[in-house]
Amino acid sequence: MKLTKIQIERLVRKIFDELAANKIVTYKSPEEKVILRAIEYISADYDKERELERDARKMLEDIERQHTTGELDRHKMLQMIKRKLAEERKIIL
Repeated sequence: MKLTKIQIERLVRKIFDELAANKIVTYKSPEEKVILRAIEYISADYDKERELERDARKMLEDIERQHTTGELDRHKMLQMIKRKLAEERKIIL
C-alpha cells in the first residue's frame, strides 16, 4: 500500500488520539514529541519496505532477462523474492 507522508501523519495521530481517549496510554514526554517520533519510525519502516520492493522488482527483471525460455509466474516470483529479501534484512512484511 502506498501512503503519503500526510496519510502516515493522520494515521499516527488518529491512533494516538484513540489510545489517549480510551486512557490506554499516558505520555511521559510531551504528546507532540511522541507523535512526531512515531511518525519518524513508521516513515523509516515504510521507506525500507519501498526499497525492498524496488530491489525485488530489479531482481525479478534480472531473472526474466536470464530466463528466456518458458514462462515465469511474475507475481509469484516477486512475492518469493520479497519474502527472501525481507528475511535477509530482518524486515517484517
